[in-house]
Amino acid sequence: KRVYMRIAFISDTHLGFGWKDKEIRSDSIRQAKEAFLRAVDEDVDLIIHPGDIFDDKNPKPEIWVEALRIFSIPKSARDSSDSRIRVLDGPARKLHMKGIPVIAIHGNHERRGANKKTSVEALDAAGLLVYLHNGRIKIEKDEERVNIFGMGYVPEGYAPKVMKLVPEKEQDSFNIFVMHQNVKEYLPGEVSFLSLSDLPRYDLVVNGHIHFNDYRDYKDWIYMMPGSTVITQMKKQEAERRKGFYIFDTELRNAKFIELETQRPFIFKTLDFSNSDPAEIIEKARSTIDEALSEDYRMKPIIKIKLTGSIKIGRNVDKASLTNGFEDRAIIVIDNQLESSEFKKRIEELREIHMMKKANINIGLALLKARLSEAGYSGPDIEDFFDSLVSGDLDSVLDTAIRHYQNTSSRDTSSQ
Repeated sequence: KRVYMRIAFISDTHLGFGWKDKEIRSDSIRQAKEAFLRAVDEDVDLIIHPGDIFDDKNPKPEIWVEALRIFSIPKSARDSSDSRIRVLDGPARKLHMKGIPVIAIHGNHERRGANKKTSVEALDAAGLLVYLHNGRIKIEKDEERVNIFGMGYVPEGYAPKVMKLVPEKEQDSFNIFVMHQNVKEYLPGEVSFLSLSDLPRYDLVVNGHIHFNDYRDYKDWIYMMPGSTVITQMKKQEAERRKGFYIFDTELRNAKFIELETQRPFIFKTLDFSNSDPAEIIEKARSTIDEALSEDYRMKPIIKIKLTGSIKIGRNVDKASLTNGFEDRAIIVIDNQLESSEFKKRIEELREIHMMKKANINIGLALLKARLSEAGYSGPDIEDFFDSLVSGDLDSVLDTAIRHYQNTSSRDTSSQ
């Protein structure tokens, strides 16, 4: 008799990614569908999604249709009377637990202002998943109890503060902490306020957001990243590690990685040059693409060529000259980082300044909210204001301010 749980972790499906591109628009849908179908075939007890279900905050109706189909797969996996899991505590209705239950948090691609609903909440309202954000659910299968705490994405500057709100793990359960944040050890070049040492010592810590998979067993706790099911960032790690998802066994306290069969091949090559002529660069790049295409692929591969180093002053490379003739055989992506030596040095200096400014903005926003809270501020959400200002949406800022003023005036008048 089984008294343990097998849990599938499927992350960063980014439904709708590349929707305007006919070549890759179906990749996110096809690969997410395979992941859910295979999780069902593996007879898992539960599916957990650590964020970025969608690629956009406001998915198109066509993408919603596909999402509803995919998240209906585990619902119809088995009869509701055959449900193996019982909810002991947490935000779950009977409909949520039908078939194979799904639990999810929001990612940065779904996150909206404090007073706005997210696409993940819509799936929760439809009974297709249980949405957790700074909340927990405690479930039981036979005598096996699992306590899950979910923390959806928050701006990086807030992450350490929110992390302190994570409750202690339950002593009578297997404890899982699910998050969607940057971690310094994995994304050293990006703004991050969290390290592995900052994470709560739950039995299992699962992080979305980072698109390549990893698994680290520290004996007293385990850190796991399922990675994305679709190529979006086109980073080197995505070429080195296949797309898929993890299935974790709470009895054996280990996981197996299930590779997706429908994923599009991705080849990443870096070519370094030193004060080179365009002709040399073009010849080497085309030769590299030719070599990559010497293998047979089931579907058209993505080949990313990253050009680094320096080019002769006053010269440049025509991107079309690198890709002409390959269009029917591959999707070619050129990342041209060639610069003259002096210009490259200046770009690095500007990049460092930009990263510092980005970090300071997050810190400044956190401080502003803290000060306003201390002062008893009760106006519109400052974070919404800030996001609208950054994106240049001044109409939204003015509309929110006017509505707040009208509501305040109305309350003042009625009280008089």
